[in-house]
Amino acid sequence: LDPNRPLARSIGKAAAWLTDDLRRIATTTPIEAFSLRSGKPMQDANGHMGEAVAILDQVRECSRSDAEVVFCTHAMLAIMQLSQWRFGPEPAVLIVDEAHLLEHAVATINTHAVSLYSLRVTLSRYVRSRGLGAGSAAKKAVKVANELQQLIGNLEATGTQYTLSIDGPDKPHLYQRILENVGALAKLLASKGVETMPHAEHFREGLRKIHKGLGVTGEARTDRVDVSYSPDRRYPSLQCGPSSVGPQLGSIWKEASEGVALASATLYVMDAFGNTRGDYMRGLLALPWGRVDTPLPVVDPAIYRTPVLYTPSAAKCAMLIPPSKEQDAEPWHAAVAASLASVATSAAGGTLALCTAYRDIDALRLRLLAAHVPEDRVIAQQPNVKLSATLDAFRAAHAKGLRPVMLGLGGAWTGIDLTDPSVPPERDNLLTDLVIVRMPVGLNRTNSALARIERSGTASISNEALLTFKQGLGRLIRRTGVTDRRI
Repeated sequence: LDPNRPLARSIGKAAAWLTDDLRRIATTTPIEAFSLRSGKPMQDANGHMGEAVAILDQVRECSRSDAEVVFCTHAMLAIMQLSQWRFGPEPAVLIVDEAHLLEHAVATINTHAVSLYSLRVTLSRYVRSRGLGAGSAAKKAVKVANELQQLIGNLEATGTQYTLSIDGPDKPHLYQRILENVGALAKLLASKGVETMPHAEHFREGLRKIHKGLGVTGEARTDRVDVSYSPDRRYPSLQCGPSSVGPQLGSIWKEASEGVALASATLYVMDAFGNTRGDYMRGLLALPWGRVDTPLPVVDPAIYRTPVLYTPSAAKCAMLIPPSKEQDAEPWHAAVAASLASVATSAAGGTLALCTAYRDIDALRLRLLAAHVPEDRVIAQQPNVKLSATLDAFRAAHAKGLRPVMLGLGGAWTGIDLTDPSVPPERDNLLTDLVIVRMPVGLNRTNSALARIERSGTASISNEALLTFKQGLGRLIRRTGVTDRRI
């Protein structure tokens, strides 16, 4: 992470700060620790401004020039709004591609998270490196952080997310002690003896926001605090974010007074009567009724006329239904892998299997290999490898004539285009078969999404699952004139 190291210099300033690489080398460190959230300069232990901030300053200066068109990501737009447009110009006209993902990006940027595991490790290393004693602020902070993790362990949460509510009837004394520990940690990290600790500002700001969000009660509460647990080792993290990002989105629409165009293949959801409507997305994006126009969706007939849809028999359906408990997943993995191996054997080209968890990908990969599917055909997406690298491996295997099988999740549902422009459509066999291993239910875990579920029940869950499901189906047909497509 030191921009002066030979490796960082050799790959360039911008590449040295790619968050995908950061995730790969720091798997237990929250990526939020390196997000740029405010105008304050982030400095290293020697007081030097980081490369990432210097790059952001360049972007900011460019956007303050006479440029009439500015390209940015959803996250950058959210940061501009959060900074009250100090990091970029107020848009008069706004064109948002993949608009169904905008609310999630705005919610993420407005959420503050602190990994207790990362905080404890950082504090302990800081104490050891400086030989600090029991009376130091850092040593006291280690003790409080340990107590806080123990308190959270007493919540007896069985899932991956748990909402804290100090004014609720459940465990009020425990929540009060958690609140006190969070406040004490924030104060200790504000001490001069801790100011040179790596990421001290991130931890301090996050704990302050969490303390404030947890301490507000009744109708005045706008933020909610959740405990989330890592899936395998159950490392706890505290996150505080808005129950609704309507005010933030409303600020964006207000600035774009000359007009907004929201584009996506999945802005509309079919209602119970078969009508295609945009009401859910209008509410999700907090769009003012008076400014909304929803033209009829444009659907290329090739999308539904080209592929053949295969549905399993009743007996096979029973085997392919995922179990309610993960410990009972072995028979299900076996059934899915058997079907997938059969699909891969008869496929005219490449196969994409869309999953929702890395543990399923790992289990299916091993079973495909056991079913004698050649190892160089199986391309399994991994958390420590960029999606782009996985797609490159898929294309390389196709170039060798291997008819690859990719096991993917996350961005593989919505953000990839597996077409081969080097050949005519009728000879494009890069991706011919699509397998939906599991419906994408409950993938959005932001504070605002959890609050929506509490307000509207399963309607929010099913609508978001349907939107992602439609995106997944859209991976198969990316050009007109292709043949041999199967779902």
